[in-house]
Amino acid sequence: MVTLDKIYHAAHVLKQVARQTDLIYAQNLHTDGPLYLKTENL
Repeated sequence: MVTLDKIYHAAHVLKQVARQTDLIYAQNLHTDGPLYLKTENL
């Protein structure tokens, strides 16, 4: 079972190798609120 402690542990272990990706505001997409795209392809 996945617990919050396991998630924090995984984040700590992966901190040195995982890359944080940016969020880009998608102003041209019509939604009810602000929409951001996660740039996993960069």
